[in-house]
Amino acid sequence: MSDSRIGSGLSRLCAAARTGALSAHKPSTLNQSPTTSGKGAVISEPSRAVPTHARRRLLGVAVPLTIALGLGIRTLSTAAWTGPAGDALYAVLIHLLIALVLPARPRALVAGLALAGCLAVELLQLTGLSAGLGALWPPLRLVLGTTFGVADLMAYAVGISLAYAADRLLGVGFSRAARTP
Repeated sequence: MSDSRIGSGLSRLCAAARTGALSAHKPSTLNQSPTTSGKGAVISEPSRAVPTHARRRLLGVAVPLTIALGLGIRTLSTAAWTGPAGDALYAVLIHLLIALVLPARPRALVAGLALAGCLAVELLQLTGLSAGLGALWPPLRLVLGTTFGVADLMAYAVGISLAYAADRLLGVGFSRAARTP
């Protein structure tokens, strides 16, 4: 590439930065109306988007609340519903952590990754490795579990579904990519 073409490209980039064309939080990009495809299908939702840093703050608050609720349920009660509720909250926590790391990704992708992660942890329990690691360091039992259970998979699916629904309802899909289902 010639020096003049590089210089020209850099000049245009600098001019765009000076005029604010590169700003991630321009009102015009945050308040766009829905667009439609040639067949009339809605491609993106109307934006109720909040900047990514605000989403991270909300997720950062939700993570410790979810941990406290999950540990509280399992600690304060021995009722039969506490096991599935704890498993569902575990899945919600995984969803929140993935969304915290990938705040600009589509919500459906975050939910899919959370479900895959929960499935991987549950399948790891079939090997006995998670029980062995939990015996070496007991706090790992909370993260990896010890025994496989099909009911746990159902609780994970419920928890992730609730987290996904809350994410959509609260409009915390903070970027153009995340506003699509």
